[in-house]
Amino acid sequence: MKRTIVAIGTVLVLAVPASSGAANPDARWLTYPTCSATATTLTCTGRAVVANPRPVYGLGELQAAIIGSLRFTCPDPVFDLFWPIVGDLRYQWAASTTFHNGQTFTMSVARSQLYPATVTAQAACLDSYTQVDPTWYDVSVVVGWGFGSATPITALEAPFGTISPTS
Repeated sequence: MKRTIVAIGTVLVLAVPASSGAANPDARWLTYPTCSATATTLTCTGRAVVANPRPVYGLGELQAAIIGSLRFTCPDPVFDLFWPIVGDLRYQWAASTTFHNGQTFTMSVARSQLYPATVTAQAACLDSYTQVDPTWYDVSVVVGWGFGSATPITALEAPFGTISPTS
């Protein structure tokens, strides 16, 4: 019997306030982001403008970031786990870059270093997790402040969902 478990971390990843500019109604994509994947790397690029892109006290500079999850399997007991593409659940993004208004941004994240690494994830699986497939799940590109904090602000989000690698 095979069970599927969705990690609470995935909920945290999706908890980044999603909007198409609700935090900043004058934010817009100049070039809607695109993402491409190989079996080992996810790369996203885009271009946006955010009115008044000043730092937010306690949250820092404006950033562009990738959020999403990977699918792992545990052989004992057998279950699947969708885990955020982060090494630590305190951070809700996998890769980020400094955002410059109107300029193109590009960021990448490598799969090789991303494994469920919390005590909770390790306690759920008696053996070690293995990656099930090369697909990237729940992928979004976001622009905002404070990714990695408890109270991030999202000015723009481009949801992609599932991205399968190209050869």
